[in-house]
Amino acid sequence: MLRVGVCGDEEKNREYLERFVEKLEVECRIVWFSSEEEVLQNKEEIDIWILNIGEVEESGLEYILKRAERRENNEVKENEKKERSIVVKSKTAYHNVLLNDIIFAENNGRKIILHLEDKILEFYKKMDDLEVELGQDFFRCHRGYLVAMSKITGYDAESIHLKNGESVYLAKRKYSEFTERYMGYIEGRQT
Repeated sequence: MLRVGVCGDEEKNREYLERFVEKLEVECRIVWFSSEEEVLQNKEEIDIWILNIGEVEESGLEYILKRAERRENNEVKENEKKERSIVVKSKTAYHNVLLNDIIFAENNGRKIILHLEDKILEFYKKMDDLEVELGQDFFRCHRGYLVAMSKITGYDAESIHLKNGESVYLAKRKYSEFTERYMGYIEGRQT
């Protein structure tokens, strides 16, 4: 839940702000303070402060609350990503693999070699099926490679550099699509 601290004592501004927040599709609670002294004595954690409000301008307030809503939605998405997993069967056992642990996957014949933060797993699966299963946070940069967007440290015209120090091939025909998707991914994390 988003907590907004507001310092101001004009009743019409309070009413306007409460009506405005009700219209939003974000869970929000307003904590009212009538003076700066009350703000300084506050022990409650506040996400956004609006101090000494006079006449509330709708456009400025909308901007502040929309940015907060995007941040909250991104936090929810990040938490969901951290918890999502897939199950793979290697020769000896089944493994529950958190998507957040995957650095990249490579195709070796009919096998997939999955490079994780702390180990490497080999199993039989089609790369097309794995690509669908992993979703939008992974990019197929070549017919033989699938990379986790969150593990990319850089790229050039021919390769993608990853967090573990390895680089994978970036097909020329995929370069434009990759740069567009990667920039969108980066911008999405910064809002």
